Amino acid sequence: MSFDLVGRLRIVDAMTPTLRRVSSELDRTNLSVKKVAASTGSYRNAQNAATQSVNNFSGGLPNLLGKLKMLAGAVVAVGTAFDGI
Repeated sequence: MSFDLVGRLRIVDAMTPTLRRVSSELDRTNLSVKKVAASTGSYRNAQNAATQSVNNFSGGLPNLLGKLKMLAGAVVAVGTAFDGI
């Protein structure tokens, strides 16, 4: 019984450095994953902001087109008025 326990303790003792290295690598991998997740979140936020900006711009285009038509009508009216003078 004691021989079995001593053998198991030796196995565990021999594995300890390996387990520490694996644990350290897992910690580094976890940190890298967190950095990638943060970068991905920043990219998504920037992409959403750009999409919103494009949507705002394209939403204002019909309004801008209406104002340009009104301005063109005013220019034609002024030109017609000068022709009448």
